[in-house]
Amino acid sequence: MTDHNDESGWVIERGDSSPGSPTYWSGPDAWSQDHMDAVRFARKQDAERVACRVHGGHHRVCEHLWCGPEAVQCDACGEMVARDDIAKVTAYGIETSACAKCRGVSNP
Repeated sequence: MTDHNDESGWVIERGDSSPGSPTYWSGPDAWSQDHMDAVRFARKQDAERVACRVHGGHHRVCEHLWCGPEAVQCDACGEMVARDDIAKVTAYGIETSACAKCRGVSNP
């Protein structure tokens, strides 16, 4: 059973990468080992259509599940925190994200 914050989709994995440590297609001429960078397709057939045209077409199309709320990095302190703990803040005209600790908010 999946949580309401979970997300599933289809991704393209490089055919020459290990299935245990895949490299994901993350856009035109871009690959990443971070699944959060992967281009997500709602339908398998859409991922297959793109996969056959990317870098020679020798890739795997796999269903992937991203469990939420996923951890994200606080721009202010660099710590990994729950996505729900992050808020957008503006400092010196620059928008960034900061966790509750960096914003001075106490969690019960």
